[in-house]
Amino acid sequence: MVQPRSFLQSSILLTILLFSLLPFVAAAENDCLYYFGGKECASCQDVEALLKQLEAKYPELRIERLEAYHRAEDALLLRQFLDGHQIAAASQGVPAVFMGKSYLIGKQPILELLEGNIRNEE
Repeated sequence: MVQPRSFLQSSILLTILLFSLLPFVAAAENDCLYYFGGKECASCQDVEALLKQLEAKYPELRIERLEAYHRAEDALLLRQFLDGHQIAAASQGVPAVFMGKSYLIGKQPILELLEGNIRNEE
């Protein structure tokens, strides 16, 4: 008769499985551009136009668009990105783009630097 696994054995196996998946999660995050904007944000509209151009130019580019003003879970994710990158409160806001270990916040930096960052990530 097969004995059921103990809770401790099951917990250890689950922990090993989860840690083995971490590189895949990190790789997925590095392959995706996370864009945080807001419907009422005029600067975000200009950035959105750039993103559409970049999607046409780089078809392999994955962009995850997140609404930081009206979706609580997106606002929470933005907070996690900001905290994870240790961005000073005075520099926080939208539009914001996170790609791998780099980030850009504000219309001008995004419009001027984003495409170069994308090329460097390839």
